[in-house]
Amino acid sequence: MAEPGVGYGIDAVADLQGLHRQAKGARSRYVGDWLLNVNYFAGYQWCYYGGSRINLLRATNGRELVVDNRIMPVVTHRVARKVKNRPQFDTVPYNEDDAAVESARIEQRVLNLDWDELDLQQKLLDAVLWADV
Repeated sequence: MAEPGVGYGIDAVADLQGLHRQAKGARSRYVGDWLLNVNYFAGYQWCYYGGSRINLLRATNGRELVVDNRIMPVVTHRVARKVKNRPQFDTVPYNEDDAAVESARIEQRVLNLDWDELDLQQKLLDAVLWADV
């Protein structure tokens, strides 16, 4: 059996940094689309992605830019469907012993309490919203 921590040295850190750079490069081509989607969802339809930032178009000569946000209702409906039911936690006792069964019940209560105490419902909602936008 190998000792814990053996084999994790400078090379492992360099490998992880290389993987991080590779992942960052792979997702960088999508950043413009993500920024535009978030702006469209927020109601800023008169914008465009210009290289490294979002540029907003301005109305000139007293004109008003008309905004018809058809994205927000669709996204909010999809998010509502996905988070309609709260996730359920299942704990399984290791054996049929009474102590193991009681331990599983306590674990179930702790998980439900942590869900409420850590406000995980709101965090789930935010994560699903970002995934859909």
